[in-house]
Amino acid sequence: MANKNKSFKIRRFIILIALYLSLPLFLFFTNPQKLPLPLVITPIVLLFLIFYATAFYIIKSQFKQTKRLSKTRMIVISAIIALVPVLLIVLASIQQFTLRDIILSTVIVVCVSWYLLKVDFLKS
Repeated sequence: MANKNKSFKIRRFIILIALYLSLPLFLFFTNPQKLPLPLVITPIVLLFLIFYATAFYIIKSQFKQTKRLSKTRMIVISAIIALVPVLLIVLASIQQFTLRDIILSTVIVVCVSWYLLKVDFLKS
């Protein structure tokens, strides 16, 4: 059992390192002017995945012994933590980084996160 748990942790760590390396490699080896439109948003998706995986890994390691958070709540909290910086970067990239847009985005994220944390729809 301990060997299986250790191999799972090593595999999860390797996936995290691969995510960290994927964004710089993608940016270094591609020319955005020659990419098709769906691949132009790939760096934003990779950035979200990096933040999500890091947040989930940290939350899971911190709350592993206490069992206070369900897996669904850990997923939702990790997604919210990852969404905020990515949303701010997207707003800055489309020149919508005004105080009004930041406040509106924050209100939307808070409302959606409150709803998702209130309704534990995947009892796990």
